[in-house]
Amino acid sequence: MYLLDANIISEMRKINSEQCSPAFKRWVNGVDLSCCYLSASRYLN
Repeated sequence: MYLLDANIISEMRKINSEQCSPAFKRWVNGVDLSCCYLSASRYLN
C-alpha cells in the first residue's frame, strides 16, 4: 500500500512529458495503482 503525497500526484500529471523523471516513470509502471491511496486532506488542497 502506498499513501501518495502532492509531489507524486504532480509528477503523475507529467508522466507523458519530457519533464518527468525516467526513474519515476519506471516506478509508476511497476506499481499496482489499486494499492495507491490519497489522504482525505489531499482532496481539499
